[in-house]
Amino acid sequence: FFDDGTLTYFWRAHTVTALVLMVGFLLYEALSRPDEDVVDNTKRGLVALVSCFILLGVTITPDGLFRRPHPALWRLTFTVSIVYELTLIFVLYQSASTARGLLTHLDPELGVPLEEKDYGGSCLLYDADNDNPYHNIWDKMDLFVILHLVE
Repeated sequence: FFDDGTLTYFWRAHTVTALVLMVGFLLYEALSRPDEDVVDNTKRGLVALVSCFILLGVTITPDGLFRRPHPALWRLTFTVSIVYELTLIFVLYQSASTARGLLTHLDPELGVPLEEKDYGGSCLLYDADNDNPYHNIWDKMDLFVILHLVE
């Protein structure tokens, strides 16, 4: 350990502090809500499991090649990518209907069919006969178009 005069407190490992805070948070969450709802308990348990794994990864995984802005940020990125990969592996072993059902827990609007849009019906950019003359552009503009423009 070398002290170069900068804020070295933030560059030291705080594994014991992180462990004490994590155990305290887990005990508080586990003992404060006597819920009988199985879905809510499962969600809370999975969030606690993933949070513990990410905290463990941030505190004890080895440093990578990147140092700035902080090695913990790169360890966090590495650990979150492992959680993502493990989630994909779990979903791989599910049936299509079960996987879709699991994804609706993340976003309840996933099972709802989208409204049909007519992207090629009218190619007018400016329609003077309408209240909003640019309605053809705004009706066809969605997240898909914006992301492809940014890409």
